[in-house]
Amino acid sequence: MMSRHVSFFEALRTFWRATDEGYLKEPSCTAVAKVSHFPPVNPATNWRFPMAKQTKGHIRHVALSVQDPWESAEFYKEALGLEEVTELDGALAEGVFLTDGVVNLALLKFKTDAASQGTGKDFVGIHHIGFWVDDVVEQGKIVRNTGATWIMGDPNNPDGYEVKHTDLSGIIFDIAAHGWAGSQKDPGQPGNVMHANPKRRLAQFDERRAAARTNIEARKAKQAAAAE
Repeated sequence: MMSRHVSFFEALRTFWRATDEGYLKEPSCTAVAKVSHFPPVNPATNWRFPMAKQTKGHIRHVALSVQDPWESAEFYKEALGLEEVTELDGALAEGVFLTDGVVNLALLKFKTDAASQGTGKDFVGIHHIGFWVDDVVEQGKIVRNTGATWIMGDPNNPDGYEVKHTDLSGIIFDIAAHGWAGSQKDPGQPGNVMHANPKRRLAQFDERRAAARTNIEARKAKQAAAAE
């Protein structure tokens, strides 16, 4: 016998059909809850958990730890059309920053194990993610009260840039007051803040950049030859 309750997947189909037809104006979670007989969602809280009013961070930065930032940069520019933002030669790492117009992607090679903040300088993979927040001091208090561990950056600086914490699984994340180069805080919204792309290169990396470009072109040529 068929249940009188709409299944979750039927609810999703109803929701997407309504969205496509342009007449559904409610937030997605509320809409799905209504058509599927789920408990109603309070938009002032986080999903259905009895928490205080949420402040939302925007994911606007992803940092990858790689062996060759310039070769990785050429790959992402060639393969996915990302734009180069700037190059870095800092105390902790060297690398290249890219953007898709909204999110800043950092390709980093850490100089020492200590500089890597626990992953090791030879680690390859996602090193950390960054959230652009409205109030970095208050957001820091919230994340620490929720169980995050502070590891780096002044948590009391209202203009804090990349105040680093680890989450409950030990994954590193930043919170930042003013975002990253090449990123946008809230695209399409009246209060959106956009960081221009400075397109800055450092002369000391000219040779490595050129070598990376040569390597990418050689890979492309090899793939094309193999496809013939």
